[in-house]
Amino acid sequence: MQNIKLTLAYDGTDFSGWQIQPGQPTVQGALSDVLENLTQQRLQIQGAGRTDAGVHAAGQVANFRTEAELSAGEFQRAFNALLPAEISTVTGFARSRSITRVSCAVTMIEPVSYFDMLLLESRARCVLTDSGGVQKEAYFFRVPCITLRDETEWVELVSGGYNRLAGSDTGKIVAIARKLLNKKPGFEKLLYGNGKAGEKIVEAIINYFH
Repeated sequence: MQNIKLTLAYDGTDFSGWQIQPGQPTVQGALSDVLENLTQQRLQIQGAGRTDAGVHAAGQVANFRTEAELSAGEFQRAFNALLPAEISTVTGFARSRSITRVSCAVTMIEPVSYFDMLLLESRARCVLTDSGGVQKEAYFFRVPCITLRDETEWVELVSGGYNRLAGSDTGKIVAIARKLLNKKPGFEKLLYGNGKAGEKIVEAIINYFH
C-alpha cells in the first residue's frame, strides 16, 4: 500500500471549488476521474484544505492510498498529462503505510541534496544508516554512527568504537542508540590523517623540482 502525496497548483476560475459536487466541475472531481482511469478503482483523494468557487491555489496538498504499482513520479506525470490544463501536479511523493504510523517524535522529510544531507549529518547527535559513505561522513563530523547491517567495509571505525553494527534487530538498535546518546565516543584518534595530505604533496613536488 502506498500513500501518495501530491502538491497541486491550479487556476480555479472554471471550477466550483475543491470538493466534489454533483453536476459541477471541481478540482477534487477532476483528480478523482483521472485516478480512476489510472487505477481502475474509484479511490478517495483527500485535500489538506478546501477552496471555494473561482479560488486559485499554488501549493494545495492532497493524498490518496493505492495498491497500484505506479511510482509517485509516474502518478505525477500521468496526472499532468490527463488533467485539465488549469490543474498541475507540482510534486509527487510516496510513503508506505508503515512509515505513516511512526512516532509523532519522528519528522519525515522528502529526499534532500547531497550538501543538505551533509549539513544534517554534521548537526546530528547520532547517525543511523546502512550507507557506507554516510558511515565515513559521520566519523569526519565526529558524530557516532549505528550501521543497520551485520558487517561494514569500514572495520576500522568499528574497532575504534565510532561505528556500531546493529543489523536489523530493533532492540539492539535502540540499546546502542541510548548508549551512544548518553556517552559519545571520543574522536581523538585520526584514522585517516589530519587533512593536510594535499599540502604535503604540493610541498614534496615543489621540493623535488627545486
